[in-house]
Amino acid sequence: MSIYDKITTAKDLVLEVKAHGLSTNLEDMCRAQDIFGNSTVEELEALATDNGRRDTDGNPDQFGSWSSGKEGTQKIFYQIIFTIWSWEEATKYYNEHSNPFYIEGREAVKTCDAQKAEIARKDDSISVLNGAVTEYKEALNEQFELNENLKAELEAKDAEIIKLKARLYDLMSK
Repeated sequence: MSIYDKITTAKDLVLEVKAHGLSTNLEDMCRAQDIFGNSTVEELEALATDNGRRDTDGNPDQFGSWSSGKEGTQKIFYQIIFTIWSWEEATKYYNEHSNPFYIEGREAVKTCDAQKAEIARKDDSISVLNGAVTEYKEALNEQFELNENLKAELEAKDAEIIKLKARLYDLMSK
């Protein structure tokens, strides 16, 4: 028979432990594991991040400086999970939900991923623009070659006109 049998939520268990301390009796530890195992992720996260601070709207302010003067549940919560869970699982949970460096790192990774996606999108745009520039250069080269050919033909026609004028002058002067 556990002293935690009447407790159904993780919050109630945390409040009980806060008031009377954590029982290390095997039945009590099993019941605590059962209570935490049947709790929602949102409830556990609320207990893990409640450090007594509140922002101006009354919401939990995990890393801010506002204070309501009340003691949070975070310390008791982690005391319980480090007792009833394996050290690896408890540490992982702490890192994912309460460790400011882990959370900042996770946000930095999201920012990097967004920037990588933006860079990839811009690289695609640059590739498309490079293709258009290459096509334009080829068209200009073709136009330049056409102009050079026309210039050569024009010079040849001018030379022929000069020859014809010289012949006409020779004929007129005879």
